[in-house]
Amino acid sequence: MNTSTPKTLVHKLGLPFLVAIIGVIIMIVAIFLPYISATGTLAEYIELLDSTGYSELGVDVNPSMLSVKNVYSSVYSNDDGDIFFIIALVFCGAVALTALFVLLKNAIVTIVLNLVACGAFAVLNSAVQEDLLGANKYAWGIGYYAIIVGAIVIFAGAVWMLVEKNIAKQASVEIPTADTIAE
Repeated sequence: MNTSTPKTLVHKLGLPFLVAIIGVIIMIVAIFLPYISATGTLAEYIELLDSTGYSELGVDVNPSMLSVKNVYSSVYSNDDGDIFFIIALVFCGAVALTALFVLLKNAIVTIVLNLVACGAFAVLNSAVQEDLLGANKYAWGIGYYAIIVGAIVIFAGAVWMLVEKNIAKQASVEIPTADTIAE
């Protein structure tokens, strides 16, 4: 007896789909939130330069992930800033593709792309941890934590979608019973 129709499958995927979409929205918004925040005398120095209209650093006190390139360029070189920016773009591309496959309700590809985004995020974090946070000039911003939460929410929603699809697939397969075999 087939109890699962395409309409009930769409209904069952509604809540996991919504969870994954919320995770994608969190991650997209987090890209533009402060990824790191300047602390102590560096924060005062940057604010002083900004208030006078002259900023030789070209950085904000609370740069987003995409603006950290300016921090790297001012501290190290333009090449280091460009490398950081390319890795950040890989992260953003993986998040965009994750959003696409969440909309297509493809759980497996969503999980893989979420893991790619997490890998790029880990590379960025290790560079920031070693180069900027290690000198006690910066601390993690709200964007850093929001990306972690978003990735976890996407993963949970995608796994839930996968489980619901497998349950629906198993329910649609008729298992022969003794009565149906005798007929």
